[in-house]
Amino acid sequence: MNFSQKFIWTWSRKPGLSLVISFLLVIIIGATLLSLPQATVEERSLSFSDALFTATSATCVTGLIVKDTATYFSRFGQIVIIILIQLGALGIMSAGIFFIMLLGRKVSLAQEVNIKNVLGVEFVTEAMRLIRFLIVFTFIFEAVGTLFLFLRWHGQFGSIFNDFFYALFHSISSFGNAGFSLFSDSFIGFRGDVFVNAVISLLIIFGGLGFMVLTNLWDSIRSFFTPILQTKVLVRRFTTRRLGQLSLHSKIVLISSLVLIIAGTWFFYSFERSLSFSSFSPKEAILASYFQSVTARTAGFNTVNIKALSTPSHLFLIALMFIGGAPGSTAGGIKVTTFFLLLIMIYSIIRGRKEYLVFRRRILREVVEKAMAITLISFFLVGLFCILLSFTEEAPLEDIVFEAVSAFGTVGLSTGLTPSLSILGKLLITALMFIGRLGPLTLILLLAKAERMPKVSYSHEKVVIG
Repeated sequence: MNFSQKFIWTWSRKPGLSLVISFLLVIIIGATLLSLPQATVEERSLSFSDALFTATSATCVTGLIVKDTATYFSRFGQIVIIILIQLGALGIMSAGIFFIMLLGRKVSLAQEVNIKNVLGVEFVTEAMRLIRFLIVFTFIFEAVGTLFLFLRWHGQFGSIFNDFFYALFHSISSFGNAGFSLFSDSFIGFRGDVFVNAVISLLIIFGGLGFMVLTNLWDSIRSFFTPILQTKVLVRRFTTRRLGQLSLHSKIVLISSLVLIIAGTWFFYSFERSLSFSSFSPKEAILASYFQSVTARTAGFNTVNIKALSTPSHLFLIALMFIGGAPGSTAGGIKVTTFFLLLIMIYSIIRGRKEYLVFRRRILREVVEKAMAITLISFFLVGLFCILLSFTEEAPLEDIVFEAVSAFGTVGLSTGLTPSLSILGKLLITALMFIGRLGPLTLILLLAKAERMPKVSYSHEKVVIG
């Protein structure tokens, strides 16, 4: 077996390894390009550590920055950043599986299990359809977002090209849940702009729902309207036909996302209305509360000064960032489905139920155990990096925890600590962003093995807990 054949064999046999390698290659290439003098304004030099941090943040669609994207990077550098965001948003869900199919390799039974776990499909043939859907709808959402933002910002940035670039950049960054902005203060200047808040937040929400949910929604809507268009009895069809069946996964994601957005809006408005929002008009306070609730779970944009928020709001932001968005989306965190299953587990224990039931469906115990494992591993990783950062940085523990969770959840919100990080601190946050973006997915791909029946059955013994 020659080198190319061995490379193809390894690439197709280990999807998790292919994801890690592909993202590392993209990050290294991006960091190299950002290190070029042409990538910065007035060709100022950018250290490789800062370039690596920026490339990782863009590729992992995080949004934490050590240099202001709007003023430090040239148009070339900004184009590199937005390309990295686009590759990162698409690649995290499709890179490994796409390469397997592109290379024409036969998928083994173990790989089928991995693919179904990651993409949430029942059959491997669904994976290619999901990937095609991912690419097409990504470009559709980004194109629509670009059009709306271009119409809103037309004539504000000196030329049609600049207006279009600003609209395109923020549309991609929003749908990719990246949080990079060409405004030095993010969207603080648009705090009271209902149109901009609506467009950006909707792009963030749809990007964070996951393409399995979007696919299910599309199929449901199509199954609803197709019979209507095929008959003349429109009124009777409309009143008697039910909407296409939503999967349990879609129901959990949609309900959890809606509840978290509403709860977050209420929380921020209640705690900050008399504090950091005291100078805002009622409209600005409501919009700011809503926008922070949406963006906190992965996007990283802000319309208020995050540092000025109260400690309860910081803690609530940390919780939202840790939860994140939906599986198979551009969002990070432990995912809303994981959080939902943990709540179901706790509820079942309190009610004395041995099964986990949701919408008259039984959740497999292995799935709930996996949700608990992902949560505990995530807590451990964030805690470990917080301890390391407390040694390398002279900063309040609250700021360190906030920054670490933001990096792990690939959110990008910051209390202002990131730009002042030491070189070692930047490397730690860089590693945490990479782990946070690829960690749970990579663990499934690399560590998941076919279940083996034990050769020996051991006796059980009670262990006291609680």
